[in-house]
Amino acid sequence: MEEGYTIEDAEKAAKENPVTFKIPSRLDRDSLELRDFAKCIFLDKEGRGERMWVQISKISTCPCGNCQNKLYIGKCSNQPTQIEHPKLGDLVAFGPHNVIQIMKDKDAIVGPYGTQLMHEKTNNLDWS
Repeated sequence: MEEGYTIEDAEKAAKENPVTFKIPSRLDRDSLELRDFAKCIFLDKEGRGERMWVQISKISTCPCGNCQNKLYIGKCSNQPTQIEHPKLGDLVAFGPHNVIQIMKDKDAIVGPYGTQLMHEKTNNLDWS
C-alpha cells in the first residue's frame, strides 16, 4: 500500500456539512461485500483531493484490537488526474468511515481508465 496520501474521514465531513455532503448509512457502509466498490476521497500532502473507486478484495477487522470496526482492502479502480497516489491498481486500506458512495459489482462498468456507475453510461461512452 502506497504512502503519500490520506483518506478523508467521510463521517466527519458529513457532520460538518450535513446539507451538501451526504454519505450512505453506517449500516450500508458496514455491509460492503467482496467485489463491491467504495468511493473514497484521497488527499495528497498538499491537501489536494480526488474521489476514486476502490474494489474490495479483502474484509477484516481493525488491527487496533480496541474496536470491532471493519477494515476493507481493495484495489484502486481509477487513474488519478489531480493527485499522484494511489494509482490505478494500487492496494488501499480503508474503513466504513471513509466511504462516500457505494456501488455493487453488478452495477459497475470497468474500462481501461477506471470505473463508472452503470447509470452514468451513455451511448457516447468511448473507452478508447
